[in-house]
Amino acid sequence: MSIEIANELFDIADELDAKHYHRFTEQLRASGLSMSNNIAEGSGSEFKNEFNYFLISPED
Repeated sequence: MSIEIANELFDIADELDAKHYHRFTEQLRASGLSMSNNIAEGSGSEFKNEFNYFLISPED
C-alpha cells in the first residue's frame, strides 16, 4: 500500500513541478519514499513491537 501512496504523491509532485512548486514537490517525493523506507527498515527488527514502531505515525 505504501508504494501505491508514494506513486500517487509522485504523480501530484510531477503536476506541481510543472507549476514551479519545486520545494513542495521535493517534500512530497521525500514523504512518499519515507513510508516504504520505514517499513523496510522496521522489517529487519528483531521484535514485533519494535517493527510496529516503524509502522505507526508520530500522531498516533
